Amino acid sequence: MNAYLLIDFGSTYTKLTVVDVETEEILATAKDITTVENDIMIGFEKGYQKLKLCIEEKNIKFEDINFIKKIACSSAAGGLKMYAIGLVPELTADAAKKAALGAGARVMKTYSYELNHSEIKEIKDSGADILLLAGGTDGGNKKCIIHNAKLIAEIKIEIPVLLAG
Repeated sequence: MNAYLLIDFGSTYTKLTVVDVETEEILATAKDITTVENDIMIGFEKGYQKLKLCIEEKNIKFEDINFIKKIACSSAAGGLKMYAIGLVPELTADAAKKAALGAGARVMKTYSYELNHSEIKEIKDSGADILLLAGGTDGGNKKCIIHNAKLIAEIKIEIPVLLAG
């Protein structure tokens, strides 16, 4: 059986849901206390074990479930802190907000055009959880996104980068 495993790491609870892909039905849900102070995986593992029991109570063998997608988001502490970089201010802010909704994030600041060294240092020191790099789509301005990507690579920012270009 093909299914999706959906996970939300919340401030209080880590919630897990299994959705059957063929029937588009929820097979099971489970939750446990989020353990962000020590190791977030402790709360996940406890919730995962509860999920297994819930599935087996429905006379479904957990080993028969093939998770073709595992999707996680975080709403803990107000969500992931996202910084966005793009070409045009209005498009960047719009793209960032749409991406943030799907990723459990909140947009802290947006940057437009080619970044300078003070802006890239500000991003590096920001405490951001994720960085959205947007632009250059559909034959648009590739120069700007390439400049920004190179600058990010050069100073070795240790923040996951989501590329939307």
